[in-house]
Amino acid sequence: MRTPVLTPIGLAMRNQGVFGMNVLRLFDTESGMRIAARALDGVLEVFRQRGFRVIVGGTYPLAQAGDAHAFLQGRTGVGKVVLV
Repeated sequence: MRTPVLTPIGLAMRNQGVFGMNVLRLFDTESGMRIAARALDGVLEVFRQRGFRVIVGGTYPLAQAGDAHAFLQGRTGVGKVVLV
């Protein structure tokens, strides 16, 4: 595999972008720790209220794992793929 060369103009022409963020820096200070704790508390509360739902894009028998992989590679589906 080769890592593609990303250029700002190339990304813009394909309506794509790249964004990176080092969230570990939040843990460098006490105020950052409070921010991270509040954010985690909010996520956990949504879990408690069952506010997240899983979208299953396809279910495949284990014997058809190759088909499941092809589905993923096709990049046309939405959701998770489940092997049963």
